[in-house]
This record gives sequence, structure tokens and C-alpha cells, in this order.
Amino acid sequence: MYTEEDDYAPLRVPDTVEMIDTSVWSDGYRLEATLFRPTDLADDTGAPGVVVSHGWGGGKNSVAHYAVRFAKAGMVALTFSHDGWYGSSGRTLLLDDDLTVDAKGNTHADIRVVRELIDPWNWVRNFRAATDYLATEPGVDPTRLGAWGTSFGGGTAFYCASTDDRFKALVTQVAFLASPGADIRAFARMRAGEIARGTIDPFPTDLDGIPGLRGTLNVARMQHYDPLAAVDRLAAPALIMDAEKEALFDISASGGRAHELLSARGDIDVHYDVIPDIDHYGIYFDGFARSSDAALDWFETHLSPNPEH
Repeated sequence: MYTEEDDYAPLRVPDTVEMIDTSVWSDGYRLEATLFRPTDLADDTGAPGVVVSHGWGGGKNSVAHYAVRFAKAGMVALTFSHDGWYGSSGRTLLLDDDLTVDAKGNTHADIRVVRELIDPWNWVRNFRAATDYLATEPGVDPTRLGAWGTSFGGGTAFYCASTDDRFKALVTQVAFLASPGADIRAFARMRAGEIARGTIDPFPTDLDGIPGLRGTLNVARMQHYDPLAAVDRLAAPALIMDAEKEALFDISASGGRAHELLSARGDIDVHYDVIPDIDHYGIYFDGFARSSDAALDWFETHLSPNPEH
């Protein structure tokens, strides 16, 4: 399974695009981030902006190929790594309240840094912080923002676009959107109870791993996380893409269900595309051209000064 940033092809950035490494601060945590801007973009241009979220096991560099495509077309794209992944800060815990002071007056403490723990609500918080950053970036029109997310980050983008009226277009690909079933919800509630009672680690980084996936899901935090529960609030036109040979989840209960619910409303533009002959990770490789072409066309259509829909 492709969960390492190094598995992706080398990034080729044309002379018309500049990369600016920066930091996004999210509830006190520093997220490593990169801005992709057209080199000729003036601070008063008012270009569209796109917030770009990686998925489980990825980082800001694993989705940079998409950001480059958007920037080549005149948009400003922001990629970032969620907290605890790659160069972004992890939650720092004080392990012992007994602090020591050395002869020079320096205070010492035992700490633990939580890394590679998937917390859906932290991801929502991070996406919102990235949105705040991009909305105030010189040259970006804050009324023409797009949300893009892949895999677990696709659910994050879907939820954030549904609950933030700044977004005027949404693109998700191979996104996990399915509402948790009764068994999963019951398991999440059990884990939440164990954490509340102190019988398991409050940040269980080695408890509920999924074979083949780097990192661990904080299951307790999934009991209230349901991107599809916000579907009635989504006002942004939505492009949803899935992989025909998806093996990690049932697309009919995820992207397919989202498309069904949005189509039934009939009040926003929505399109569902199942890309043939690829699996979940194939969308970054054999499916990249089709998925990035579709995303770019969607943003150009719906983030234009006078959108068609």
C-alpha cells in the first residue's frame, strides 16, 4: 500500500509556479505547509484559492502534484501536513508533574509527543486553520475558495465544505464518507469510556491499527464523526470521485451515497465519477491525469468570477 510520501513521482514545478514553505497554526500546533502561487500573481489580483488535504499516511508533499496543477491554472493552492505527521507538530504531553530545576535554573520534565494518530476532529480543526490562512493570503479572493481532499482527508474536506460558507466548490476523491454503523459506533463508545476511565492510553497510538496502513485511528473520536450527517448543509457544487476497484471501503455507502443524497436535493451542481480499473491508491498514479483534470475543470467552472452554476 502506498502510504509513504517517497513513493510518489518527483514533483515537477514549472517556472510559472512558485513554492513557498510556510507554517499554519492550528489551535497552538504548527503545521508544515506549502503555498503554490502563480509567479505573476499580484497581491491585489483576487485569484481563487484551494485548500488541499492529504489522506491517511500522507503529508503535504503527497498531494503537491494536484496543487501544482491548480497553481499553473492561476489559482493559489495550500497543502499542509496534519498534526503529528511528517514535519508538523504533535501533541506534547507532560508525563510527570514533578518538574526538576538544574543548577543553571533550567526546568526539566518528562514529555511524550503523540504522532501519527488519526483524530478526525483534529483534522477538521487543521483544515479550518488552513482555510483561515489561505483566505487571508495576499492575492487570494476569500469569496472564491475551493476545498479538495483525498481518502480520509476527503471526508475532512466534505465536512468542512458543508459547514463553512466560504467554500464555493468541493472536490473529493476516494473519500471515506460512510456513516458509522451500529457496531462501529458501539466500539467507539466503548473506547471513549475506557479513555474517560483511564483504563487505556488517552492517545492510543498502538491500539487500533489497521494492517497495511501507517498510523493509528483514535476510534473513540469516531463516535460523533459523520461527514454525511452534514450533507444537507452543503451549498458548494460537489465533484465526487471514486475508484472502481476500491478495496478499503464500500463506495456505494460513501461517495455513492453522498451523490445520491445531494442529487435528491436537486439544488446544487453535483457530479459522481467512478474511475475504472484503479484501486484506492491507483488514483495517485494511473488515475492522476483523469482525477486532476476533472478537479481542475470543476474549480475553473465554479470558482470563476461568474460561475456557470
